[in-house]
Amino acid sequence: MDIFDVAKACQVSKSTVSRVLNNHPYVSEEKRQRVLKYIEENNYVPNHIATYFKNKTTRSIAISIPYIDHPFFSQVAYELTKNFNLTQARSRPSSIGA
Repeated sequence: MDIFDVAKACQVSKSTVSRVLNNHPYVSEEKRQRVLKYIEENNYVPNHIATYFKNKTTRSIAISIPYIDHPFFSQVAYELTKNFNLTQARSRPSSIGA
């Protein structure tokens, strides 16, 4: 099942389904509830990989630090991750130390 199937079943456009999924304000409450009900009843889960291909971005940032267990580097990773999450980017801290 994809976004087009949801749109067809709910008798709305693909854009309306997308707006509902992204919590966009310009959707009538009646249509929003219809789409949300269908999504819940049919266990629809958006394909994030397809979204990445469409937008040509993953909004992911890799953070490579020498030692994750070092207090300084773990604090840096924590602060970076916290700030990236505020911008809806995903961060993936990883240790490259021996």
